[in-house]
Amino acid sequence: MAAVRFSFRQRIMRFFQPAWRRESRKAGCGLSGGKVGSHCPNAANGTAEGRGMSNENASQNEQSALHRASRTATFALAALLLCSAPGASLLAERALAAEADSASGDSAMALADPNDPDAPHTGSNPDTNAPEDADPLTIAIEQTWDAFERAEGAVSDAGVRIADVEARIDSLQERIDANQQELARLEERIPVQRQRCAEAVRTLYKMQQDGQGVIDLILNAENLGSLLLNLQYLQNIQDHNQAEIDRLVDLQQQAQRIRESLEADQAALADEQLTAYDVQAAAQKTREEAEEALEEAQEARRKMQDDAYEKAEKVCEEVTELAEEADRKAAEEAEERKRIMEGDDEEAAEAARKEQEEIDERASRQARDDDPTPEPSGTFEVVGRDGADWSVGRDAFIETWTERIDAYLEGSPLAGQGKAFATAAWNYGVDPRWSPAISNTESSKGRYCFRNHNAWGWGQNDWDSWEEAIDAHVKGLSKGYGYTITPYLARKYCPPNWIKWYRNTCEQMEKIWVEEEGGDAEDA
Repeated sequence: MAAVRFSFRQRIMRFFQPAWRRESRKAGCGLSGGKVGSHCPNAANGTAEGRGMSNENASQNEQSALHRASRTATFALAALLLCSAPGASLLAERALAAEADSASGDSAMALADPNDPDAPHTGSNPDTNAPEDADPLTIAIEQTWDAFERAEGAVSDAGVRIADVEARIDSLQERIDANQQELARLEERIPVQRQRCAEAVRTLYKMQQDGQGVIDLILNAENLGSLLLNLQYLQNIQDHNQAEIDRLVDLQQQAQRIRESLEADQAALADEQLTAYDVQAAAQKTREEAEEALEEAQEARRKMQDDAYEKAEKVCEEVTELAEEADRKAAEEAEERKRIMEGDDEEAAEAARKEQEEIDERASRQARDDDPTPEPSGTFEVVGRDGADWSVGRDAFIETWTERIDAYLEGSPLAGQGKAFATAAWNYGVDPRWSPAISNTESSKGRYCFRNHNAWGWGQNDWDSWEEAIDAHVKGLSKGYGYTITPYLARKYCPPNWIKWYRNTCEQMEKIWVEEEGGDAEDA
């Protein structure tokens, strides 16, 4: 893609404008009041107190910001005046470098401007505290998942132990085989050596018995040299025969040592084989416990899934009935006001007109999402079922939902985080579409974050990475909200604009995946 080139003047203005906005944002976080909501600390009521700072502190921060911005503006304007002078290009580069350095020091990531009209301002203020009376199924899922992880860890440890025992068994077996081969070789040589030894003994015996012959051999020597040769001859015969005897003794001792080593190795092998059997039996038991824990976790997830959608249907029916009743009552009251306004009582007619104007203004505020307490209106449809199959196992579940969520997040700052969402959904037992969909409602999938890696308006929380943030948000949904979205939970998450929040989030969830009637699931 060809690089976009800007003129020097354009680059200076690009440098100047973000700097001013950033400095102003530092001082004026929350100036937009309740529209920013939880994205900006304590901004629900739009006052200095609501922004978590005193008027004096706010003023000091604003003055500091204006001072920094003024220095930036001075430098930028000087660069503009010198744009035709030699070295102006270098000046521009320094300006842009200063801007980059300043931006990198603001936070771990680029945060959205609260005054940006493109940023979604839901006014949400979700309850991020886990209730003391957590849902029993949520607790069961956490407990069974913990039990499964412990069992899986024990199976892994047992596998390491078995591998170690098997390695020792293989080493012992190799040594036993080598010793058996050596013993067989020795046992082949010993009979031959025994015969040689017998002959040597007989020779020595004869030499001892035939002492006169030896004396004659010495006395008959013709000279001293011949005598020495005869004596050397006799010594050689004796040494040779004695060596044969010693060789036999050495072979027999080697064979005995090898037999003793074999016996020790075979005993050790038997012990190791028994250890391996015990470890394998323990591993099998642990594996069965892990499978049982997994089945319990899967059953708990399936039950939570079914109960959640059943509850969601009931809630939607209740809220729809309330909305219909409210609409009917409002229509009756409107007819009554119309009758009064058309009547002869001018005072009553004027009061009815004022009441109607207030109602119209409230309806206008509600349409603009400015009404802090909107009444239900229209029909509330339950979100389409996620079709999540908790029986396929962890890896298959994560693989399936990673692909679906990645497709939904493609092209956004959260692109590629499908696995993190799917893993957290599996770990905490929630609708895998819920957190990704909320990220769109609250921040356009992470494009407009008012806290570091906080794409969900989830309190005043900052995180160092998307993975850490996703895990925390999904865990928070599991503990404080349940399996999936309902109108009541939408009102808990985003009190000011819960109706629109609910419908937008449901729409986004169904864009990720929805189970059609009959059990088949397809992309929405």
